[in-house]
Amino acid sequence: MRIMAFDFGSKRIGIAVSDALPMIASPIGYISNDDKMFDEIKKLLDKYSPGRLVIGNPINMDGTPGKNTAAVKEFGERLKSYAEGNDVIFWDERLTSMQAEKLLIKGDVRRENRKGIIDKISAALILQNYLDFYNNSRKATSE
Repeated sequence: MRIMAFDFGSKRIGIAVSDALPMIASPIGYISNDDKMFDEIKKLLDKYSPGRLVIGNPINMDGTPGKNTAAVKEFGERLKSYAEGNDVIFWDERLTSMQAEKLLIKGDVRRENRKGIIDKISAALILQNYLDFYNNSRKATSE
C-alpha cells in the first residue's frame, strides 16, 4: 500500500509518496494552491493509487493548534471527497520546514532555488516520520 503526504501551504502544497511496502518516502513535487489544485491532486491520486493520505498538521511547539490549522483541516475535508475510500490522517509537522531548510543549506542549494524544493522535502519528512511510526506500530503488534 502506498501512502501519499501533503505539506499544505498558502502558496504551494508539497507532495511525497511512499514505496509500495510502505517504508521509504520520496518527494514527488509541489502544486500551486489555486483553483486547479484539486484537479492536479486527482491526477496524482490516479497515478499513484495511495491507500492512505497524510496531511501535515501545523501544531505549535507548546502543542496548541498553529495559525494555519483551520485551513489545513478544510483542505483535508475537501481532499476526502476526492480520495474516496482513503484514510486521511493529520500528522504533526513540527519542525519539518526547518529540517528541510537545513538539509537544503547543507546540500548547498542556493536560496533562490530552495522555494520550490522545500515544500516537497517537507512533505517527504512528514511522510517519513509517519512511516517510521506506522512501521514501528505494525512491528510491535506482530511481536
